[in-house]
Amino acid sequence: MDAVPFYQRCMVVYSSTMSKERAKSLVARAREHLPSVHHGPLQRRVWGDSRPAELAASPREKGNVTTTVTSEVLPALVSPLENIPPQSLDLVVFAANVFGEEMLHDAPWHISLAHRCLAPHGVVAIMGYATRVSVVAPEAARRDADDFMEDLQRTAVEAAKQTESQKHRAALERALDTSSSLDVGHADMYFPFRSIKRRWFTSEYAATPAQLAAAYRALPEYQLLSRETPRFRHLPSFGDSQTQLGEIVDQYEPVNVLRRRACVDPLEALEWCLQAQMMPSHGKSAPVSPPLRVHVRHFIITCSARSVNAASEPLQLHFPGRQLPRLN
Repeated sequence: MDAVPFYQRCMVVYSSTMSKERAKSLVARAREHLPSVHHGPLQRRVWGDSRPAELAASPREKGNVTTTVTSEVLPALVSPLENIPPQSLDLVVFAANVFGEEMLHDAPWHISLAHRCLAPHGVVAIMGYATRVSVVAPEAARRDADDFMEDLQRTAVEAAKQTESQKHRAALERALDTSSSLDVGHADMYFPFRSIKRRWFTSEYAATPAQLAAAYRALPEYQLLSRETPRFRHLPSFGDSQTQLGEIVDQYEPVNVLRRRACVDPLEALEWCLQAQMMPSHGKSAPVSPPLRVHVRHFIITCSARSVNAASEPLQLHFPGRQLPRLN
């Protein structure tokens, strides 16, 4: 387990879109463990003058220590770490999925900022969760929810390939990349630290079909598809085709499989199906607790230059057949 020998100098970074109430709750929980914690959200970058980004981002150094990490192309969001002196923090926390949702595509910038601000013994902690909630019970609801998520993923990929709007394509690809990275706890990312630990936790909740639908409705892929195409599927043309209304025949479909597509929003259809499954049988009273059991997968990534089991001495280099000189 990574150790933070001194944790008086801490910074918690959270999303630019987090509400004041949620941010207040987050900071209150952080202060239970880190009494002197500092905190701040990402903010939209506003240029104060007409200088181009290349000139505004010229490097500034003092001695052998870079006082400000700069880049020719600055991210759209300003990090509170940009104004922190080098090697002045013991712990940097990227909380509440801020790394996956707003830092992922500028990850080298934000990781380098954190690396620069850390003391030699410091730790970066990335806290996040997979946004795709999974149903675990009942079994029929689990299958329906899995089918919906598979359809949503496939539709988003197809829409990204077929859309003529470059802006819409880029947004879909970005959303898909973010979701896939969160699903694996950012295991697809490179973190330039000696010790990297990733821990997974699973939370189980009771939910109603409406609550599950609300969670799926908040997914970036669904938001983008709903904005551009309010219905994921369109009714086929009536024409002279012998295919029945709502049926799609594809030469690549499995044998004896016939898919029916309609103009109904798949998420609405899923919610209706789940509600129908949860309706009590004749003569039985309605269940008291929410009928669905869902899982949310959380992860914490800790990155540091040393771990609790690492030697406190500088790293010794060994070369076969050669003895390094020693200082007396």
